[in-house]
Amino acid sequence: MNAILRALVGAAIAWVFVVDAGHASACSLAGPAPHELDPAEVGVDVTPPTPPRAVATVTRSETTNSAQCGGFGTITLTIVDAADDRTPREELGFRVVIEGGKVPPDMHVLDEPQRLFAGKNLFLHFSDPDPDDQESFAFQLRLISVDLAGNESEPSEVIGASDPGGSGCALARGTRPSAWPGVLFAVVLAALALRRKSS
Repeated sequence: MNAILRALVGAAIAWVFVVDAGHASACSLAGPAPHELDPAEVGVDVTPPTPPRAVATVTRSETTNSAQCGGFGTITLTIVDAADDRTPREELGFRVVIEGGKVPPDMHVLDEPQRLFAGKNLFLHFSDPDPDDQESFAFQLRLISVDLAGNESEPSEVIGASDPGGSGCALARGTRPSAWPGVLFAVVLAALALRRKSS
């Protein structure tokens, strides 16, 4: 069952990368990459990583005249410092812990640690309507580093992410996007939820 769910998640994310071939550009959303432990390190490495440092940037959807990622917003967590005595930076996992505040609508945060995309970023995606209907949000989170042995760092300092709403950012020019991104986003979230329940 886990293999089927992983395949479903992967297929849905892959579809998002090529949403509506009739548009001049496609939507690109980076999916989660689960952090896997190394059995050779478990029980051998007992030193936790140092707490990570990161900054958050927000990109809102702009569906009025955009063909890229219409209907989606993204919070990019850029890791500026993370270290462990045995695990290379690109093989560290990072767990997101929401501290409080108002999060964006439908934002999904996995409980399990995730690997960085391209060795640099974590992404939190959320559904995002036309700029005139975008909600404001402001929340705080912390990050925890996890090495290949499963040792966890102390939580990072609080990282803030906020946006006043109604301030869409056009990522690419083109025609108005289809409804596919919102549908596929719901499929991805449902599949991830089922995977957690079955594990």
